[in-house]
Amino acid sequence: MTLDESQRAKELAELEERLELGRKHHEELMAQMKAKVQEFEERQAELERAIAERKSAK
Repeated sequence: MTLDESQRAKELAELEERLELGRKHHEELMAQMKAKVQEFEERQAELERAIAERKSAK
């Protein structure tokens, strides 16, 4: 392997590592976002029930 090939192999390994780290970070962010969406939907349902109860109480 020449020096140029060795350098390219090293750069490729570094890029693959960065890609994997980016993928893991993306997965973590997606999981956090899904949790926030779930919390929002639960809160929205609570508010809709409270509104319906107030309307039916009138």
